[in-house]
Amino acid sequence: MVANLSLVASAAATSRISSTRFSPRVPRRQEANPAAERPGWKRFPPAAEWPKKNAVAAAPVDEKTLREILVKFLDERGKAAGAQALSVQEKDELFDQLSR
Repeated sequence: MVANLSLVASAAATSRISSTRFSPRVPRRQEANPAAERPGWKRFPPAAEWPKKNAVAAAPVDEKTLREILVKFLDERGKAAGAQALSVQEKDELFDQLSR
């Protein structure tokens, strides 16, 4: 039952918040913060997990850090899939394509 409710909570949050939060018709919706804590309120546990799983990076990341993140991701996914590792040149080309 809790698993079903968590799916409903997640679906409702992603469909309604993301579509209405950025609506240009109501500027106050930009202030919506689904991750905000409310004093005296206890969140439904699956609803409390949603902002943690769907958090947006707060600060911009420089190009060097993004490149390191991509390389780490590619290496980990390649090992997990049992695929041949990409060369440094291939990783650089992929980064350049993604950063356009």
